[in-house]
Amino acid sequence: MMRAAAAALRVLLVDDHALFRAGVRTLIERDLAGEVAEVIECDTGEQALRSIASAPPDIAMLDISLRSEDGIELARRIRELHGDRVRCIMLSMHLSPEYVRRAFEAGAGGYVVKDAGPAELTSAVRAVAAGQRYLSPSASGALVQSLQLGDSALPHSALSPRQLEVLCLVARGLNTKLIARELGLSTKTVDAHRYQISQRLQVHDVAGMVRYAIRHGLVENTE
Repeated sequence: MMRAAAAALRVLLVDDHALFRAGVRTLIERDLAGEVAEVIECDTGEQALRSIASAPPDIAMLDISLRSEDGIELARRIRELHGDRVRCIMLSMHLSPEYVRRAFEAGAGGYVVKDAGPAELTSAVRAVAAGQRYLSPSASGALVQSLQLGDSALPHSALSPRQLEVLCLVARGLNTKLIARELGLSTKTVDAHRYQISQRLQVHDVAGMVRYAIRHGLVENTE
């Protein structure tokens, strides 16, 4: 059951895109009116940690790919510092089972894909606030498939979350400059990630990366 109105939730929203934060905040305030007392916004992990130390929220909703840091590592840090006092929900554009696994291993209580509908967001907040886990159905399907195929032994399981993100963007047709702009990285850093990806997957051209990502369900085949 959801908490009574007297114990309405405080939610911390951490994302480096102001428009996205505004949209999520509007949804929370509209669809969880009376259940959420306050929504606090932060755009960096450092700012979030200071805010939590000052006044711990009940729920921290974290972008999985903040420009300056790894959202999963931020969730792990919050878990280490605050335990179950602050429950984390990851917000991600990725369906990759690797992201899901790492998020829950880091102590996250929920994983919501960014193209989910408003009902998913409210369901996630209610479930995690009640001590349950929540996983978007679309990500859940990909995770089940990966378990059936034994994905943990596949080469991409050794990639970092950022490298997986770069691989998915390459597979979606973005070049180094566009990836750098999307992730807020330098082109030199993106090139370094691409080199590491090619070495670990033993795939040395863009076409090969695209085929690999589609074959293992990291991106959808749009053909």
